[in-house]
Amino acid sequence: MHKDPAKRKERLYSIIGLLVGVGLLVAGIIGVITSRIDANEYKNTTDIRKVEAVIEEISSKDEKDDDNMITGTDYRTKLSFVVDGKTFYGNYDFYASARDYEKKAAYDQLKKGDTISVEIYKTSDGEYKLSPDNNPFIFLLYCVAIPVGAFVIYVFASDLFGKKSKQEKSNPTGKGKKSGTGKAGR
Repeated sequence: MHKDPAKRKERLYSIIGLLVGVGLLVAGIIGVITSRIDANEYKNTTDIRKVEAVIEEISSKDEKDDDNMITGTDYRTKLSFVVDGKTFYGNYDFYASARDYEKKAAYDQLKKGDTISVEIYKTSDGEYKLSPDNNPFIFLLYCVAIPVGAFVIYVFASDLFGKKSKQEKSNPTGKGKKSGTGKAGR
């Protein structure tokens, strides 16, 4: 059974779209659940403290406006910190506006091996984590990813499975071609 290459390509795109939808849905659900768990753990902890953390990795990305002017810089770091002789790791992101010259200059000088002060908390299982930033925008993105993922799944699943059932209904035997001329003799 040889399939038309165009139909195979269309089917492949539908499968990829379906996988993207599933990815969005799963990421949204996991994001909502983990951010709620982290927020509750942080709210209920009895041990919140500031520690010096070592920068293990750091990267930055400039944000630009429509005129290609830098408006600010996002910094992403991987940190390690020691509490009671045990080493913990976490990701820490921060931002500097291009107009805040002192902060941007200080952040631009940070490099691997430098230390920064961060807030940590003790979880219910005795581990220490970096304090959640409880950013409502990020939580909203997680919430939006769920219905968007569900919609993408619906669209591509309908595309994949809907066409097949329409074709089977119009030509259940799969033989011959549909005439499309209507009733004769009117």
